[in-house]
Amino acid sequence: MAIVTDKMRRLQAEIFLAALAGASTQNLYFFFGKSKTWVDPDANIGVGNLSLLASSTNLTIGGGNFNGIPESSTIKNLDTGEVRQVAQFTGVPPTQAVVNAPPSVPWSTSNWAWKDANKGKVWKDDTNPPVPNGSQYNQYENDIAMLALKKINQSTLNDSISYVVRRFDWDTTGQTMYSMYRDNDGSLLSHPAQEDVDEQDRWNSQNPSNTYVAGSSYVLVHTGSNYYVFKCLDNGSRIGFDPNDPLNQRRILLPNKSTVVPDKTQCTSANDYIHTASDGYKWKFLYSLSADQVLKFLTDNWMPAKLAVDPMIDPSSQNVEQWQIQQNAKPGAIDIIRLT
Repeated sequence: MAIVTDKMRRLQAEIFLAALAGASTQNLYFFFGKSKTWVDPDANIGVGNLSLLASSTNLTIGGGNFNGIPESSTIKNLDTGEVRQVAQFTGVPPTQAVVNAPPSVPWSTSNWAWKDANKGKVWKDDTNPPVPNGSQYNQYENDIAMLALKKINQSTLNDSISYVVRRFDWDTTGQTMYSMYRDNDGSLLSHPAQEDVDEQDRWNSQNPSNTYVAGSSYVLVHTGSNYYVFKCLDNGSRIGFDPNDPLNQRRILLPNKSTVVPDKTQCTSANDYIHTASDGYKWKFLYSLSADQVLKFLTDNWMPAKLAVDPMIDPSSQNVEQWQIQQNAKPGAIDIIRLT
């Protein structure tokens, strides 16, 4: 079993970005691979006019190798939107597809294209794609299965790619306890980890009237059109007696849910950009997302992360603000002390 640490992931990402930065604009492309199954109703990639041999009762589609295309495939009329299922294939390997029964618009006057035709090879399990093994054959295999290439513009390379981390929005229901930053936490960027969920389930089963949800160690706060990223320095949880211990002797870490949204307006250089909330949480403001970052890189599951550069290079307000926070950071500073 291979163990891949967060440091290794960051190193690989840095190597990838460095390789892109030094690439020629003549040969730098982004590879589009398979994203949907054959029968996915949302997949619709038109390939232009098909080679047709039409009659009043059927349509014979020729001019290509249809090996690997199942008979459940369909074609779509690009003019009317009508969809027809392919009835049978002929030849070994199949070189012609036959569609029975005439459509509402004569075959010969229609513009038909493949529907669902977005890969030429079936995986054994579409939910578990094969892992690239780095072999020469594997490289050829991927090239053959390639759907499209998009050329990356070197002049806008820095705006075309971004580091990303998992997205965790602050829970507006106030039912989540977030993991506080600890310098000895090996799972810092992996919260909620399995042990967090196990502890959550144990507590919730014993305290059904006071349950909580295990959360991450950082959050994304969406306010109006603004997106802010905070990390949790302190979650306000304290050591106390287990309410389920009849002898009142067992001491545990009592959960504390975050009920006050992290507020950027409370973060200034005077308080090291830390918002101390009334619910016991302390949030360190890290950076905000620009409109361009939101548009290009923010998804339901991932959000962009970026190291600020000198404002002489990037004078945008988001970069200048983050640069100030980075410059004000004190190496070796102790922000929180937890007594146990």
